[in-house]
Amino acid sequence: MASWKLAELPKFVKLLHQLVTSEQNERCRSVRYMGYYRIGERYLQQLVDSDYWVRMTEEHHCQQDKKKKISHQSN
Repeated sequence: MASWKLAELPKFVKLLHQLVTSEQNERCRSVRYMGYYRIGERYLQQLVDSDYWVRMTEEHHCQQDKKKKISHQSN
């Protein structure tokens, strides 16, 4: 077990804070990548971003389908 001197306590607190902050950021990132979103102020923007990309993907697929139908009708 590591022994900490009183003078090194600020370093330890800073290191502990960095670890906790890193863990919180990583958790948010993993939640975002899995597609699960919590309803809260900081997650609302992620929901908006997710909806935007889903809508854009759906529109892209619809445009591709329309192009395929038009090309089949002209042949």
